[in-house]
Amino acid sequence: MALPILLKTEEACVALATSASIALGYVPETNIFIRAGVDNEDVKAPAILCSALTATEDFPFSGIFHCSTNITIKEMAGDMERENLGGLSEPIFRTFLSDNIEQLLTQIVSNYYVYQLKVENTTNENHEDAWSQVFTVDIVSALVA
Repeated sequence: MALPILLKTEEACVALATSASIALGYVPETNIFIRAGVDNEDVKAPAILCSALTATEDFPFSGIFHCSTNITIKEMAGDMERENLGGLSEPIFRTFLSDNIEQLLTQIVSNYYVYQLKVENTTNENHEDAWSQVFTVDIVSALVA
């Protein structure tokens, strides 16, 4: 029952990340990869990965779900120090932290309504030649007709 809400949550996050990356001058599938789903850990940097992991219904039959979602930004590490990164992650995360994020996510895909987005956790990791920053959010949302 939760699968459609997870897919719609990923669709909305990917659409917003795509829009934000284009505004930064990236060309999706040319110089940045943007993917939905949990099976994309091997995607090379630069990349934005949106994974809706779990959905818990607010209360039975309400149709309102808390979707635990990871937004992962991979940036090329090369010889850079961690403190000098952020050219991609900071503006993308700022987009997801904007005051009107619920409205943005609601309007960017059809049949989806976002009530609230709350930051749950952030982590930083180093994978081979890339830095990964994972932004875990709770997206309270519903499918609408």
